[in-house]
Amino acid sequence: MLISFITKIRMPEERGVSFAIASMCKSYVDNNQKVELVIPDRKQVSALKKANFWDYYQIKKGFYPIKKLFALELPRIPLLELIILHLRYLFMSWSFSIALLYYLWSKNRRIIHLFTECKEALILLNIARLFYEPMVIYEVHIPPQNRYEDLTEKLGINRVDLLITSNHNIADYYRRQGFPNEKIITLPNGINMEDFDFTTTKPRIRKKLSLPTDKFIVGYGGRFVTAGMEKGIPELIKAMGLLIPKYPGLFLVCVGGPQENIINYQKMLEEEEIPEAKALFLGHVPPKTLYLYMRAFDICAMPFPWNKHYAYTMAPLKMFEYMASGNPILATNLPSVREVLNDKENAIFAKPDDPRDLADKIVFLMGHQNFARKISRRAFIDVKGEYTWKKRGKKIISAISN
Repeated sequence: MLISFITKIRMPEERGVSFAIASMCKSYVDNNQKVELVIPDRKQVSALKKANFWDYYQIKKGFYPIKKLFALELPRIPLLELIILHLRYLFMSWSFSIALLYYLWSKNRRIIHLFTECKEALILLNIARLFYEPMVIYEVHIPPQNRYEDLTEKLGINRVDLLITSNHNIADYYRRQGFPNEKIITLPNGINMEDFDFTTTKPRIRKKLSLPTDKFIVGYGGRFVTAGMEKGIPELIKAMGLLIPKYPGLFLVCVGGPQENIINYQKMLEEEEIPEAKALFLGHVPPKTLYLYMRAFDICAMPFPWNKHYAYTMAPLKMFEYMASGNPILATNLPSVREVLNDKENAIFAKPDDPRDLADKIVFLMGHQNFARKISRRAFIDVKGEYTWKKRGKKIISAISN
């Protein structure tokens, strides 16, 4: 079995979705299947021009083949950037999709796994079904966000043989649209357990990372924003501002980037009268380094605010990474979070957009170490037993075979 996994995004990329893509391809190989990653040949952003795919995702070099196809990218014109931004995306998307269809047909690829943004390819595969009819898997992590995405998806989705959604709310959306229920499977994201260092003690990890060994660390790991939307770090800073005068042993660590957000967070520290020595903000780090930071925390915070995306469509990678860290998870009470985490069983919930409640839950975890260890153990057992990339890949392979 050869699976062609297709995405339009640049690879490598700093967003968590790119790590999910790299990990999903790896999961197919881990399950003894052949896979190729097919991506557009796009100009890389300056920060990642020298990045090597295998080093960036910390996967063995050549673990699976990567095929780059032509994609037309219009030149950037600063004064006209807002006008041609969407045109640039359309040219890239359609040129890549045309090149993709020719490649897949000429190579007679029989199993195609399209990632969420490849809606133009769905249309072309629908048109081409008169002479080319492979199995089409369509994986959706975010449903259509505008009229263009809605239209292109509706024109091609009847070509889909298997629809994978990352949470049940998204699956329900497609059921309401009339997509056959028997063709839908819901599979949350996952984790590669082997990427975590479970042998080094927390004090030694902290020394390695130059973190204080005598502080109680409340930590956040992962990208700070999604599509320009904050992920709750401002509320976490406010919560720490309420606590640090009374609990001077507290220390805040946020690691993941982007770098430009850090200046704003440092200003928030001043507004909340939190000394700079009580907090640390870091940009992007490699996955295995990020997991070391998570292992070094005393609390793993997931303080997402309430909005439509966070409440109903997200399936954050950090949730599964936190579960594997062995530390208690403090998460805001959102429907998307409740698909995996349960309050007082494998996590503790706080009210979204409520720094005071976040602060109260931090104090509770500080004062109830046995409870913290209990929910940490439960989360670790849950992620190891159910939410690894390898097991996710195995379920998809089973669905393909059936």
